[in-house]
Amino acid sequence: MKKHLYIGCFALLSILLSACSMLNKTSGNSSKETASSNESVAFQEHFFAAIQHRNNGDKEKAYAAFSKCKNLNPLNSAPHYELARIDFVGDRKEQALAGINEAINLEPENYWYHKTHAEFLMEYAMHEDAEKELRWVIDARPDDIETYYDLASTYLFRKEGKGAIEVYNQLEEKIGVSPEVTFQKQRIHLIMGNTDAALRDMDILIAEFPDEPSFYGEKRICFLIWDEMTKHLFVYSSCLRETPETD
Repeated sequence: MKKHLYIGCFALLSILLSACSMLNKTSGNSSKETASSNESVAFQEHFFAAIQHRNNGDKEKAYAAFSKCKNLNPLNSAPHYELARIDFVGDRKEQALAGINEAINLEPENYWYHKTHAEFLMEYAMHEDAEKELRWVIDARPDDIETYYDLASTYLFRKEGKGAIEVYNQLEEKIGVSPEVTFQKQRIHLIMGNTDAALRDMDILIAEFPDEPSFYGEKRICFLIWDEMTKHLFVYSSCLRETPETD
């Protein structure tokens, strides 16, 4: 999951705009609630310095600068988020979760915060919590296709194949019949011993892509697995019938 940690420029722009927006919102409040104008300037200087340090790979200096931002304006969500990301990379689980949760508390509708939180939870094998967060992400942006795969994985890690199948079915409702999704479902069906369902999915795929010869080979594999399973069941049943009863 850590390979997804450093989000793209759209996410970074969102965080920067969020930080600046929070500064603008707090600049006119009383001194008990917000930093002074001088502190606001200092916040911006430390924040952009922190971004530069982070981009240069100097996590320690970035962490120190983001911490100064958090101290100057603890009501701004961006420093909490950035510190959480560095804590995550540094394998500081409790700090990472506390930081990202605080960022979400301060800005509960921020899509990137929830998506990052879900990545943390998956990395920490907190699959039930990750499932809830990923469903929030999907509700917020139903076209985020990658998140459906992540959601399905939370079920697979818990060995709940039926739940994963349901997620893949939801995905196909959005994108149509997909070889990648069908093969994922096929593997799950076969692991669960549901060969009929695997064959039905392959028939749907072949109907959608009749000129793709490899799909016929995949269906043949399903038949072979089904045949072997049938043989084993027949032998097992025969053994049961032939085994003498004992008192």
